[in-house]
Amino acid sequence: MLSVAEANYVLSYLKGTPLLVAQLMYGAGLRLKDALRLRVQDVDFGRMEITVRHGKGGKDKMTLLPKASVEALRTQIESSRLLHQKALEDGACFVHLPHALARKYPNVGKELAWQYIFASTQLSKDPRTGNVGRHHINQRGIQSAVKHAVRQALTKMPAATLFGIVLRHICWRADTISEPFKSCWVMLMSIQQ
Repeated sequence: MLSVAEANYVLSYLKGTPLLVAQLMYGAGLRLKDALRLRVQDVDFGRMEITVRHGKGGKDKMTLLPKASVEALRTQIESSRLLHQKALEDGACFVHLPHALARKYPNVGKELAWQYIFASTQLSKDPRTGNVGRHHINQRGIQSAVKHAVRQALTKMPAATLFGIVLRHICWRADTISEPFKSCWVMLMSIQQ
């Protein structure tokens, strides 16, 4: 577990879309897939809320929109809007829709509200329907960027901070407050002062 300062230090090595996704994961408590599956309609800037649809356990949930990501998220939505507009001009309007929504409302995929915020720049063919449209970006790119940022941050992090992170992991894994746990905690506190 990283402290707030350590997490911000790692985030400082990210840029662009990976930074925004990481901010949403960290600031709103989203899983990577939940962040990438966000659609334009899922963000309410007025109420500063994000709706996660069909998240872990198949349930919908509401979470707070981190203030630090508002402007970047607005820019990302504008980018998604431009991609969607271009796709419509080219005759590609397919976006994967939940459940039977596409059958019930055949033109709903043309609406910006249903487009992914983190839309891929590439059009793809849906293997089930054969429709050509846009999906969200691949999670591997975000994972790779975060791993690279962690490596960069760790190589430049002071040794005492690294030692503190390792000690916190050891301490938090202790099941009971035992003598080794107490001595571990005392050592950690002395390093952080």
